[in-house]
Amino acid sequence: MKVKYYKLSINDFYYYGSTIQSLRQRYNEHKSWNKWNLDWTDGKIELLEEIDCSNNEERRKIEQKYIDRNINDDKCLNERLAFISDEDTIIRNKLVNKVWNENNKDKVSINYEKRKNTVIECDKCGKKIKSSGISRHKKSDSCGKVTYTNIKNIYKNKQGLYYIMITRGGFSYYEPGFSTIEEAVARKNIIYEK
Repeated sequence: MKVKYYKLSINDFYYYGSTIQSLRQRYNEHKSWNKWNLDWTDGKIELLEEIDCSNNEERRKIEQKYIDRNINDDKCLNERLAFISDEDTIIRNKLVNKVWNENNKDKVSINYEKRKNTVIECDKCGKKIKSSGISRHKKSDSCGKVTYTNIKNIYKNKQGLYYIMITRGGFSYYEPGFSTIEEAVARKNIIYEK
């Protein structure tokens, strides 16, 4: 795609941008938005260069070079970056989070205490765990090995297979088709207490 890089000048202020439209169309869009609340009588747009870009990322990188040259000038109207790399995004987010945490220490400590003391049930094994340790618990060996201590009824059908009714947390269900209780226990990782 053919990309036009331009400088929009309004009185003493200026703005760098890129477009695939004609410069006249782009100028009229800026003028109709008028987000800077400036007098447009002396406004003009000039072509800096026209480059064939393969994608929008490449387009934004080139536009960012123009912005970087003038970002510290008070007359530059560019408020946002045209391009930011993934590494810079990570660094920027860390800084933003650090500043927010420093300015909101009371909220951070209250939220931490709430999370630390909240007890939730693991969706994998059903154990009750403090929410601050749930991710570590899910990675542990003990998660996934369900412990059932209440085996109420054992039924045997005509074919000699066992059906076990298991109650867990007020919910009962049947484990069908095992030749022995030990087999059922071993297959489902159930700790069977006699």
